[in-house]
Amino acid sequence: TNKDWFICFHNRDSAYLQREQPGRDWSYHDYRDCDVKNFLPAAEYITRLGGFALRMGSAVSEPLGLTGNTRIIDYAAEHRSDFLDVYLLAKCRFMLGCDTGLTLVATAFDTPVVYTNSARLDFAPFLERDIFIQKKYFDEAAGRVLSYRDILARGHEYFLNSSYLSEHRLHLVENTAEEILDATREMQERLAGIFQESPEDRELQRRYRALFNARHTCYAHQSHIGRDFLRRNKDVLFVNPLPKNGVA
Repeated sequence: TNKDWFICFHNRDSAYLQREQPGRDWSYHDYRDCDVKNFLPAAEYITRLGGFALRMGSAVSEPLGLTGNTRIIDYAAEHRSDFLDVYLLAKCRFMLGCDTGLTLVATAFDTPVVYTNSARLDFAPFLERDIFIQKKYFDEAAGRVLSYRDILARGHEYFLNSSYLSEHRLHLVENTAEEILDATREMQERLAGIFQESPEDRELQRRYRALFNARHTCYAHQSHIGRDFLRRNKDVLFVNPLPKNGVA
């Protein structure tokens, strides 16, 4: 009906590239992948509000299977077409995505984006109403998650190959289902005009923006890092950098 509404959600995995060019080793950017199961609590939340949640993708490694919720639709595995890929992203209330080009299709139609599992600090979504949350950098030598200033001071914010992470004894920690749900709830509240943030929340946003100088690609970005993501992780992400030897 005209009153029905929906969101689209998408996780990156290796299935599409393996299908399109099976003879090539694409593992060099597996660091961008994330688990679709961590998106399901957010999809359930949308359905409790009366919406539908459509799982996008041209090829997927893991179908959703039986979720027990008829309002969560595995469009990628059962119904997809080239036309609908574009149409649905143009018409959805917002896109719940990750580090893929599919989010840019939504942006092209001015569809708000919740960008999860951002793998590097050199990118923020383009629109002011967009929200993003990031994977965390775990330093195996130090045995802890690196702060933002650690990442920037060591030049880790930009890389293109998974081998970079192994060479520096780093691994990226995916966003949890709870973090993705928090960001989804924030977007829904922003669009409904009921979103609230405290003075401390605004200060955390300011501190994040202040990390980047005028030459950085994220300088003066207009999108917002998730309110609850910063609340939950502020004591880790905003601590002082580790010494150069990696020992606290």
